Amino acid sequence: MTKVIKISSLLFLAFLSLSCSATNNIKQKEKIRALTTRQFDANSKEVFNVMLDILKDENVQIYSANENTGVLSAKSVDKVPFGLQMLSTIAVGSTTERYVYTYSFSVKDLGNNKTEAKLLIYQVSHDNDFTGDNVVQTSSEGLLKSKKLYKHYFELIQNKL
Repeated sequence: MTKVIKISSLLFLAFLSLSCSATNNIKQKEKIRALTTRQFDANSKEVFNVMLDILKDENVQIYSANENTGVLSAKSVDKVPFGLQMLSTIAVGSTTERYVYTYSFSVKDLGNNKTEAKLLIYQVSHDNDFTGDNVVQTSSEGLLKSKKLYKHYFELIQNKL
């Protein structure tokens, strides 16, 4: 009987742990959505074209821009996006780290002259470590979660509409 109670307790704790993990995951997704998504009182083509102009003004390389689908992809090499207080190239000893910033922007027409815009900016770091005759290259990617950064872009869109 004691074994059954112990096993039941372990199963309950495992279930509770998974439930908490799922709840935290949902909360994290909600926070990211709140950070990266805004609604505007304008049609989707206007919002799309304003963001396209903003990225061009910042000398970000546009890789694809389709006004009909409302999807835009762009990249900036070693140019730190507005509001990030970091160096774009760091050289320490025998290590050099470079950053590539990728932008993904999309608009969704909500009707009644309302548009939902979503902006995701990723930082991809490329690290070269020179050890003797060998170069060890590593790479990592992560979504930037700077409130100041997303606020800046969404305010620029709002001000240009």
